[in-house]
Amino acid sequence: MSAPASLKKSPGPWHMLWIRLLHNRVAVVGLVILVILYSISCFAGFLSPYEYDAGDRDASRAAPMVLGGYTASEREMPSKVRPEQTVTILERQWTWLEGGVHFHDQEGDFTLRPHVHPLVEIEFRDEYGERTYMRAEDRDISLPVKFFVQSETPHEVFSLLGVLPIESRWHLFGVDTPPDLDGTAHVFLFGSDAQGRDLLSRLLFGGQISLSVGLIGVLISMSLGMLFGGLSGYFGGWFDFVFQRIVEVILAVPGLYLIIVVGGVLRGIEHADGSPLSSSEIYLMIVMVLAFVYWASISRVIRGMGLSIKENEYVVAARACGVPTLQIVVRHILPNTFSFAIVTATLSIPYYILGEVALSFLGLGIQDPEASWGNLLRDAQETSYLVEQPWVIAPGFFIFLAVMAFNFLGDGLRDAADPKAVIDRRQKGGDEDE
Repeated sequence: MSAPASLKKSPGPWHMLWIRLLHNRVAVVGLVILVILYSISCFAGFLSPYEYDAGDRDASRAAPMVLGGYTASEREMPSKVRPEQTVTILERQWTWLEGGVHFHDQEGDFTLRPHVHPLVEIEFRDEYGERTYMRAEDRDISLPVKFFVQSETPHEVFSLLGVLPIESRWHLFGVDTPPDLDGTAHVFLFGSDAQGRDLLSRLLFGGQISLSVGLIGVLISMSLGMLFGGLSGYFGGWFDFVFQRIVEVILAVPGLYLIIVVGGVLRGIEHADGSPLSSSEIYLMIVMVLAFVYWASISRVIRGMGLSIKENEYVVAARACGVPTLQIVVRHILPNTFSFAIVTATLSIPYYILGEVALSFLGLGIQDPEASWGNLLRDAQETSYLVEQPWVIAPGFFIFLAVMAFNFLGDGLRDAADPKAVIDRRQKGGDEDE
């Protein structure tokens, strides 16, 4: 026998927060984007056709195959230096389904299996008559793209953003190079860099670092900020006074100078065997230092919330029953600050992502050959690269996508955690209907 409707258990606050969040379409879009980005970063080793540090000098600066590529064509164009000589022009052909990835075989017949053209070295002369060489597509040859291919050596196919890797030989797709081919065969969907490394593979592996540093930094800063802020707000008195003076000293430390000093100190530290720290280890330590600094501002807010929460009846009752102080703070005060903590954490992660981008861009973070979205943008510093290889700014698109998704989700969580905002929105909707 079912209970009357009036006696049915009402949804809890977390369930109501989730329901309100799902009604925010912009926040849901941000959540879906983040789930996709983190999922492909975890499966980077399987989804990428190559390792992030595997390069081929013969395929340097290859154009993105999803758009087309470079082709060579003979033109009856007199040279400015030698009017009697015609020149070979190397030009871009951003033609979908014809250059780069296409859907016809060697004989030109349509096929559902994607094909790619190999890259061959072509000698050509520019309009000034100067001889140069460049890799361009040989559109007379079509090589089929194979799915679920095996590599020669085991590699990472899954990891929790670089932690606990699982190794195997499988890649999602790849292409075989015929032994009689006078050139190289690759699947460079997003192009390649100066060392001939696949940009898509480096983007996927770079996401493991760029997306994980925010989680690590926020986990450290939020844990310290909530714990010490809750204790400061609960005890008050001389403990609160001394603790807040320490917080003010920490807040007075300039972050930029701290990064430079810490980065210089860490580069002089070595392992026990004498080998220097890797760039990922150095950056992880920098993130931890920044998190230890950032927790001070969070503790200020948690302390203010704790001052008001400790006067509630259930906290007074727990204190009267002899519940230990730490248990009161952890079980009664801090849970009432979770809505603020979740929103703050969601809105703080983009700052860590942008911090990684800035540090790697300046040379203080992840260094080559390791990949991150920040150091992949370093090629965009030179104007010649932006003009001739505009695909080098592809990491900026992923950075923009991740930062905006976190902001959308953070704004949605802030509205969902604030019942007053929901009531005001309903009232405005009712006034508009009238």
